[in-house]
Amino acid sequence: GMRNAERGMRNAECGTRNAEFKKNNDFLVFNSAFRVPSSALKGELMITEKGQLPVGIVYNGKTHKEFVIRPQKVRDSVEALEDERANTNNAYLGIALLTRQIEAIGDMPKDKITTELLMDMYDVDIGALNDAKERLAKRLKSFRGEDKKI
Repeated sequence: GMRNAERGMRNAECGTRNAEFKKNNDFLVFNSAFRVPSSALKGELMITEKGQLPVGIVYNGKTHKEFVIRPQKVRDSVEALEDERANTNNAYLGIALLTRQIEAIGDMPKDKITTELLMDMYDVDIGALNDAKERLAKRLKSFRGEDKKI
């Protein structure tokens, strides 16, 4: 835990020094080499979508329903495919990808939001996450200026 946090902060410091910003459609776009932990971004430049799980997850005696999801990144696909099951089972790959996009479910610790946890969720809850994913994709499209009807 702590070692990863320290490594993350080191990467953030290096990233800040080497960052190149460029204006693109009036939005600030990071150079792809700019890597920084999402916590260091404070969510300001991160597009996220919020939603409610119809059933929710019971953790520590409390039902957690509110969630925050972010768009899928290349890193998500690469990391998901490191799991053997994801290479042979597309349904599992989908859940592994979805897991990585979830920023929060209630006030559960992020490390408790795992593929195994999502596998035990109800279909309606996964449906709510997938709906949020689609809303995000639409918002990203307009963010990039591909969709002129905003």
